[in-house]
Amino acid sequence: MSFFENTRKPVGFGGKIMVAMMNLGHSPVARWGLQFLELAPDARVLDCGCGGGANMKRLLKKCPQGVVKGIDYSPVSVEKSKKVNEAAIAEGRCAVLQGSVADMVFADNWFDAVTAFETVYFWPDLPQCFREVYRVLKPGGTLLICNESNGDTDKDKKWTEIIGGMTIYKDAELKAYLEQAGFHEVQIQNFPEGAIISMPLRAEGESKGRAFWLGVLSGAVEPIGAVLTLLAAQLVIPALPYLLSFAAGAMLYVVVEELIPEMSQGKHSNIGTIFFAVGFSVMMTLDVALG
Repeated sequence: MSFFENTRKPVGFGGKIMVAMMNLGHSPVARWGLQFLELAPDARVLDCGCGGGANMKRLLKKCPQGVVKGIDYSPVSVEKSKKVNEAAIAEGRCAVLQGSVADMVFADNWFDAVTAFETVYFWPDLPQCFREVYRVLKPGGTLLICNESNGDTDKDKKWTEIIGGMTIYKDAELKAYLEQAGFHEVQIQNFPEGAIISMPLRAEGESKGRAFWLGVLSGAVEPIGAVLTLLAAQLVIPALPYLLSFAAGAMLYVVVEELIPEMSQGKHSNIGTIFFAVGFSVMMTLDVALG
């Protein structure tokens, strides 16, 4: 199983790293999408495929007297979502369940809104999942689907080759499936990358000019970086050990910040600590032996 398979269903050590990356990497598109979701302060919201739980936290902020529930079929995602939202869970305003969107335990007509961020690519039976979502929504409720990929680029196709079980749907396909499930007034919003940066910044109180230019700069980084890389190609090779060391340091940061505290919480925390030490020793031995 490749590391990128964890985008579909996070498992094990790689899955814990992936959900932490999801909480950061999905933030811009999630903030942009949430602008289109109007919620009452006491709304009931379900986040399907809740991943690392960051979007549940944003939804709790949008409805301060409401209830937000999450569902995900990955135990790693459920655990992370519970940790991120532990305060709201203690207050009784939040719950995270392990299960499939295709067969949910929730009552009919219970939620005011359902959200799905970067997840419908992996739903195995999309029509059935949409029927389930329609069932748990109140009449007149809202389903917000937020996807960064819509099948319009060659890069999208490459992701489906790397990640098994991933299907990227075009806008028209999603609209057709939704209408078959009973949804109506389906609206599609497409925005360029810069707008995904600018609009959330504007919503957070930044001035129009500052939000606009930060969006422009976010897109200008790529061609500038490409030119600098070409110009500095020969200089980069001697720096590779340092760059790789930085990447290794980032991995160690995730281990120390996320994984070690989690493995120390159970009643068998000593076993986790011992095996961490053994694994680190084996890694260093192999590194020296294979040089």
